[in-house]
Amino acid sequence: MTSMNINSALSSALSGLQQAQSGIAKNAFEIASVAKPNSNVNLTESIVNLKINERSFEANAKVLSTVDDTIGTLLDVIA
Repeated sequence: MTSMNINSALSSALSGLQQAQSGIAKNAFEIASVAKPNSNVNLTESIVNLKINERSFEANAKVLSTVDDTIGTLLDVIA
């Protein structure tokens, strides 16, 4: 894996984490607003989207972990 590929994976994972975090916050706000009178929030849709964003966050965290392991291995080989 070249440094360009590592940078690309790192950048993609960080961007994915930020998007998932933003989606989780949005979904949590929607779910909390269901208790308000005259709420137009579809609770089922918000919960499903929350789970999708949760899985996206987990997947991107795993990519970060893999990048970290790869960098560690490369440093071990170089040293």
